[in-house]
Amino acid sequence: MKALHELIQLLESDEEVRAFKALEEALLQHPKQKEAYQTLLKQQKNLVHAEVFRKASRQEVKEDYDRTLASLTDNPFIQNYLEHQTSINDMLQWISSTIEAALEEHINDALKMP
Repeated sequence: MKALHELIQLLESDEEVRAFKALEEALLQHPKQKEAYQTLLKQQKNLVHAEVFRKASRQEVKEDYDRTLASLTDNPFIQNYLEHQTSINDMLQWISSTIEAALEEHINDALKMP
């Protein structure tokens, strides 16, 4: 648990994470931008649902999502927010895969022992 606590502290002190949190706080203070972002999230969930369940409407749902995303990326504030979000998601995926690989290696090594 100590390592987990240290990892959380490292993430919370990361400049990218801190910038994202500041942008998120600002986003939540602007109702118009907050609503636009929430619309994008809703469409993203619909898109994932349509793709997972292979719905016939998935192309239309994707086009709606792409249009909304394009309109939001015209806003420099939201574009910056989305870029930070993508960067943090990439970092978290890398951390997750690194931990998974290390655990897998440790388990495989333990299974090889007599």
